Amino acid sequence: MPMSTNQNTDFCIFWQMEMQLMLHISPSIYLAEFSTDGRLLHTNASMYEWLGASPLKSLLNPTFEQLLDMTAPLSNPVYNGFLTIGDAQGTFISLQALVFRKDERLLIVGGMDAKQLADHNTRLSHLNAEISNLQRQLIREKVTLEATYQQLNQVNASLKESNATKDKFLSIMAHDLRSPLTALMGLSEVLMENSDQYSREEMNTFIRLINEAAVKTYRLLDDLLVWSRSQMGKMPFNPGSMKLDQLCHEVIEVLNQTAATKRITFDVKVAEDTLVFADEAMIKTVLRNLVSNAIKFSWSDSVVTIFSEQGPSDAMLTVGLADKGVGMTEEAMTKLWSLSELLSTKGTNNEEGTGLGLLICKEFVEKQGGRIWVDSRQGEGSTFCFTVPMA
Repeated sequence: MPMSTNQNTDFCIFWQMEMQLMLHISPSIYLAEFSTDGRLLHTNASMYEWLGASPLKSLLNPTFEQLLDMTAPLSNPVYNGFLTIGDAQGTFISLQALVFRKDERLLIVGGMDAKQLADHNTRLSHLNAEISNLQRQLIREKVTLEATYQQLNQVNASLKESNATKDKFLSIMAHDLRSPLTALMGLSEVLMENSDQYSREEMNTFIRLINEAAVKTYRLLDDLLVWSRSQMGKMPFNPGSMKLDQLCHEVIEVLNQTAATKRITFDVKVAEDTLVFADEAMIKTVLRNLVSNAIKFSWSDSVVTIFSEQGPSDAMLTVGLADKGVGMTEEAMTKLWSLSELLSTKGTNNEEGTGLGLLICKEFVEKQGGRIWVDSRQGEGSTFCFTVPMA
């Protein structure tokens, strides 16, 4: 039945609106207009390519008959979804389509097909993968930058520590070395110019003072040499099995004369079969420094005890040295292990030191895989302990 002029005009306006809509949302438009009796009234080239020789039979899903059975209010599509068009025996396409019905006519407006959607999704997937790769790369670069920043901080801290070491060395050379060397030069000059004016007893006093200044200078230079070699990484490390009690007695034998001047005795509570696995030279240096400090800060006529006991684990042994002497305050104990806070405290007989000895002990103990600490009470004495691997 022919359409009226008004109906045709309404349909064309509606058609144009839908075409504009589809043109706006998709780069490819498929158009086809059928009469309800199955005749193809109009199509564009894109749609015609898929309709083939039998346009009506090219509508595969939904079929033409199924579309005719669908109803909807005027100006609304009777169908909105994928419309399969083509040859069921060959190739076909699935279009995202809107189907309108106006009286005796059926208008099909198709947009992007399924393949285009798949391609579009593939492109989006590739883009998403590129974004993810870029994010991972940015994260890796961030981690690298953070690691570099930490390394720079560590280098900066090392430089500060090196500067502190340099300043401390200069301070020691300017002050601690100057005092004994001045005494050596002054006393020797007096002896050279006036040796015939002094009695034998006075001469012996001068000789004793010169010897004390020389010993102090030697010990200071020895500490400086050991410390500098350890800082430059030139100290050899050769761990092995050894008897701890034997090491203790060897160190005591060297320092017995110094202890005798203050009538200090030693009590070694280390079993004869106690074996440790460490660098012998380093452990001897640790013991010598700790025993020397114990003598220095102990009261006369007191006892220095050297003992060993089970460490924090079955593989470690704790070695301790306890003295009865001046002890330390809490503040002093916090400054023992820092080069920037290095202390040089006088002993009970005004003995002097550089303060480097404990830093050397700390470094050598940690080299063995152990740790060192102190318990002290002012006026009562101190107990220095360190751990060392058992053989």
